Amino acid sequence: MAARVVDPFVTSRTTRKGGLGLPFLKQAAEACEDFLKIHSTLAKGTLVEVEFQLNHIVRMPLGDLAGTFLSLMIVKPSINWMFNYRVDHKKFVFESAPIVK
Repeated sequence: MAARVVDPFVTSRTTRKGGLGLPFLKQAAEACEDFLKIHSTLAKGTLVEVEFQLNHIVRMPLGDLAGTFLSLMIVKPSINWMFNYRVDHKKFVFESAPIVK
């Protein structure tokens, strides 16, 4: 499933036959000459890693990160949402597990 999840016609949902979130994210990263990788271990979890070139002309703005992560934590509190933002030697890390517990 981890290898197929970037296909827009593959989803684990039962309410519809396709999913566009990860395929769109992968397309956006590749348009900026970067990548989306999925690392998954059965019964342990899944890590979706995506990278964008900061100054690439087609990179979209980050948007409302606080609102996005608040929504994710409310809808799926059982998932440990992580966000790592790095520019040059500066780094910001957000992890939801300490907040949701």
